[in-house]
Amino acid sequence: MAIECNVAHGMPDNIFWENFNELWKNSADRSPFKSPHILRYFAGLVQGNLTVFQLRVDHELRGAILLKEDGRTLTFLSDLKTDVNFFVLDRLCTAVEEKQFFEFFFSTIKHNRWSVVLNNQPSWAHYMPALLVAGRASGLFWANFPYSVCPVLEADSPQALFERVQKGHKFKYYASRLAKMPGVSFEVFDDDTDLEAWTQAYCRAHIKRWKGTPTPSDFQDSKRRTFLFNCLKAWNQDGVLVRFSIHAPEGRVAFVIGLLEARSLVFHATTFDPAYGKYSPGKALIHFIASWMVG
Repeated sequence: MAIECNVAHGMPDNIFWENFNELWKNSADRSPFKSPHILRYFAGLVQGNLTVFQLRVDHELRGAILLKEDGRTLTFLSDLKTDVNFFVLDRLCTAVEEKQFFEFFFSTIKHNRWSVVLNNQPSWAHYMPALLVAGRASGLFWANFPYSVCPVLEADSPQALFERVQKGHKFKYYASRLAKMPGVSFEVFDDDTDLEAWTQAYCRAHIKRWKGTPTPSDFQDSKRRTFLFNCLKAWNQDGVLVRFSIHAPEGRVAFVIGLLEARSLVFHATTFDPAYGKYSPGKALIHFIASWMVG
């Protein structure tokens, strides 16, 4: 068995992306924030200012991390739009292979006198103990800041999860209240149906929601609207995007961008038209999403 670690700069070729696609499918975490089409889109945005670390076992890609370059500082490419940043490792990677990959990673950083910022690392990732050991042993200056995630709702099955949501009567109440309104319906899309129009409606609602606040919407900028659309399109191509919305007579008024990760749904982004604020559309959508997961 031959274990090889290497580092390269610039835009990866098509063969790498084909290999990475298989790696991601076989990865232990299969994070939507590391899916092939989204990373390839991000790579194009940074115009090849990339450093790519690879782990190969008998010439097969078993691990990878794509970092964007800012001078001599490297950060996750997925920082462009992410909730959390994973190293992508094949679920069959051995402890020896992981150890060698992480040691190579930090020794390369040290040798080249680079700085590296690894934002939003998932403390629950199976490889995290090995990463921390290699980092601390590298001799590099090391600062580790705790990263907290939003609340997680877990259950043994989709039905059990739905029953837990049902017990929170406010979710059922707001869902029923909206469902009884004339011309109001709940929507779910796991393909590209109405993707562009849906994204435009999402951005309009987001702008209205944050107008007049200390943090106005970034989507006032047409480039940010285009960026969001391209992200959703890429995630859809990778089969990890699920969109939820509430459709009223005047159009779509509440939205959730959901991302699939193994047996979980990541509640990635949400917004609503403030005209519907009193109906708590976010709570109503949580009830609808839990019901959809059962189906």
